[in-house]
Amino acid sequence: MDSVLIEEWNGEKAAILSGGGQVLDSSGTPMLSLGLKTVPHGQEIRYGNLLPDSPGRELVIRYNGHRPNLMVVDSSGQIRSRFRVEESPNNTGLEVIRWHGPGNAELIYSPAALYDGDGNKVVTFPELPPPSGGKMGWYHCFPADVCGDEREEVILYEPYSDAIYIYTPDAFKPSQFRGYTHTARQYNARLMD
Repeated sequence: MDSVLIEEWNGEKAAILSGGGQVLDSSGTPMLSLGLKTVPHGQEIRYGNLLPDSPGRELVIRYNGHRPNLMVVDSSGQIRSRFRVEESPNNTGLEVIRWHGPGNAELIYSPAALYDGDGNKVVTFPELPPPSGGKMGWYHCFPADVCGDEREEVILYEPYSDAIYIYTPDAFKPSQFRGYTHTARQYNARLMD
């Protein structure tokens, strides 16, 4: 079961769990629980500002195990969209990317494209070679503001290769660059395996 500690959910510190699609307060009491009927095998879960017309943050859940099926749920527990992303060898690799910067709708990474909260593929990565790792070769992703303009770049790597690919939403502007600063968003224990 995937879990993520988050800073705030509806004004309270909370943790989100993929199993049953849950948000728990700091004492472990459910603030939101979609249940096992809706999320029979939560494999990955992330949160972010995925829908511009929805107040608060939304969850994106790989809700039925190692399959390419995702669901976006608003902070009240309403399912806002269900969609299918492209297959990857083990159908994992979910991240939320602040592609357009703070205050804008964030995008969902699932190997190897970006989707909006409605499930539309909105960004592909040109010139990305096929993974070299055979049956389990797929691109891992982490978001980082490498260019220093408050938008996150997509940093992709395949564990069986020594190449790293960085995709940015816009051309690098040296006048905006303030230097790269490592943040908590660049740490994900899943990427360390």
